[in-house]
Amino acid sequence: MSKSLLLGFVVGVVVFAIAGVGASQLQDKNVELKKANEKQYRTELVDATPVQLGALTEKQRLHSQLFNGSGMPGESKTISDWIAEYRGQRIVLVRTLLGRTFLASGRQPTAEEYFGRLAKDSDAIIRGRVTNKVSQITEDDSFLFTDYDVTVLEVLRNNSPNPLSIGTTLTITCLGGKIVVDEVILKAGGNGDASLPVNAQNILLFVKFTPETGAYRLTQPNAAFELTGTSVRPLAGLLPLPSDIFKDETSFVKTVKASIN
Repeated sequence: MSKSLLLGFVVGVVVFAIAGVGASQLQDKNVELKKANEKQYRTELVDATPVQLGALTEKQRLHSQLFNGSGMPGESKTISDWIAEYRGQRIVLVRTLLGRTFLASGRQPTAEEYFGRLAKDSDAIIRGRVTNKVSQITEDDSFLFTDYDVTVLEVLRNNSPNPLSIGTTLTITCLGGKIVVDEVILKAGGNGDASLPVNAQNILLFVKFTPETGAYRLTQPNAAFELTGTSVRPLAGLLPLPSDIFKDETSFVKTVKASIN
């Protein structure tokens, strides 16, 4: 065998070996990616509401009307169309509303002034805990909403036409949620709207009464706060308040109660 022929043979083997290693690495990456996607899917599935398209209870239909038209401007696909496109693929889809943050040009309100105005617009203010949630598609098929079951632990301001008491379970309806249809998980929400936590933490809510169903909705999108036991976490949006107000739960609740009175 000539030297040139031998050299060509060796180079060919090396190139083949490199190609084989590259294909193997690519296959390994695909396997790892599939495992990661499946892990994410199983994690998200835990608290996704199984939904039958078009099946709304009368109460859900009325709550849905509060949020019709919430889909992103210019979004051409309905929620149902989007799900149909990925049916059976065990995938997680996300639809997000991006809110705007407006900077105050004048003096920012004090915490007492801010919560005082919020309290004035509210029918009730409660401290409670979420025990369950059910998400659904809005009647116009553009977005999701969620009905939360909230057990009342303390009434800071009562709803005079329909008085609340400790231990009562309320329905609080909010924009956004998570559903699963035909193995497609769909999450919808926004950076300016609250998603209530279903955990052992307490929450403080400023709410307005919905007489058609006896339920409540947030007075404004950022009228919900998680009480961690030590600090406070606003559940949506940015507030025109110094961050110090959220560092101590006891001080925060005391300020809110003082604002109400």
